[in-house]
Amino acid sequence: MESNSLIYTQLGADDKPTEIESLCTSCYKQGVTKMLLKNIPLFRDIILMSFHCEYCEFANNEIMSGNPIQETGLNYIVTIKSSKDLDRQLVRSEKSVFGIPEIEFEAPPTGAKGVLTTLEGLLVKSCEELSAHAASLPVETEEEKEYSVKFKSFLAKLQDCISLKREFTFTLDDPTGNSFIEHYNSPGPDPNLVMSTYNRTPEQNKLLMVENSGTEEKEDSVDDEIEAAEDTKEKDVPAEIGADEIFSFTNPCPSCSKDCETNIKPVSVPYFKEVLLMATNCDICGYKSNEVKPSKGISEKGIRYELNMTSPADLTRDILKTHDATICIKELDITMGATTLGGKFTTIEGVISNVRDQIVSLNPFSDTSTHDSVKLNELADNLQKVKDGEKLVTLVMDDPSGNSYIQNFYAPDPDPEMLVIHYDRNEEQDSDLGLDKMKIEDYEDNIS
Repeated sequence: MESNSLIYTQLGADDKPTEIESLCTSCYKQGVTKMLLKNIPLFRDIILMSFHCEYCEFANNEIMSGNPIQETGLNYIVTIKSSKDLDRQLVRSEKSVFGIPEIEFEAPPTGAKGVLTTLEGLLVKSCEELSAHAASLPVETEEEKEYSVKFKSFLAKLQDCISLKREFTFTLDDPTGNSFIEHYNSPGPDPNLVMSTYNRTPEQNKLLMVENSGTEEKEDSVDDEIEAAEDTKEKDVPAEIGADEIFSFTNPCPSCSKDCETNIKPVSVPYFKEVLLMATNCDICGYKSNEVKPSKGISEKGIRYELNMTSPADLTRDILKTHDATICIKELDITMGATTLGGKFTTIEGVISNVRDQIVSLNPFSDTSTHDSVKLNELADNLQKVKDGEKLVTLVMDDPSGNSYIQNFYAPDPDPEMLVIHYDRNEEQDSDLGLDKMKIEDYEDNIS
């Protein structure tokens, strides 16, 4: 990490690029490639490249990610309703795919060229390339004429989208996890932007060459391994895990699909419930993850905590947050959605640190002077003050599943600085938890 910070420097007006003589792919004479290794603050490292040939005037520029492939892929869905949505800044990696589902448009990966632009710039560039292709289409036969008419009709639909004559959805999928679309209203929810992560398929891992070729197994042995796993399943899985026991089982790694170990340990939280701590570690690709899961299922009621921090000592309180819980800091007007931080068993200080990390990761262009960037930087500074105990706030955690917990310093007596509310879930919350699809009455009568 230390050497990396010396290689990738902050973007600045006085930067001097490295110049390298390279072959021009147009006239096959020697041109010049200028290269800058830069760090976008609070985002990732990038490589800016520009080529120019003085003989044929051929020029080209591109952006490449200087970061390794991330553990998970990224998927963005943007609802385009106004010009503001088209103005979102965008980093597109060379492996990403973008499209507009409403007109069945999808642009494949660029192969070797990344882009730093806006949504509008990306769509306009695609429209220009398709227009050039449309102009070169032959129209000699009836089939060619019919194809040309259909292609130009599709092109008109794309131009209508860019001109905002119709609302549409923009999607961007990047298996490398190195693309980015600007998030408005951060750190709150962006009503027109949905970002999600996913585990890559084995096919995607092969295309990205992230699998270790030395660990590839013969396909013929897969069926044998499955049969062996089924034969040993009954004797390997205990009826229940003891309080001081750690249970391990083998499962496919979410990153490389090879076998890795997942350890589970039950932990009893005083004056609350028993939870399961789960940790996965892959010795082959280095993938690591940990999470906390309740051991008793969804509670009958939801639970809401309101902690009024009165001293820096409150930062040391233990906190158990499930995937279903939201975190809110009233004084800073911050709300982190249910899945944003994931499931955690940490301290209040740890949660504040996680919230800050999430906010700065949504602001890769923080060196600009835009209103949103200034606002996010101020929030990050205030969160750092909270983490350091210099600023006291009210932290609210709401969990419809009823399985989250904040440590009570006065247990078993009520905590005067913390309000705990048990409430009945509404229909939307039941739907989010999948309870509306569960049949719990007369269940056995319907079993054939």
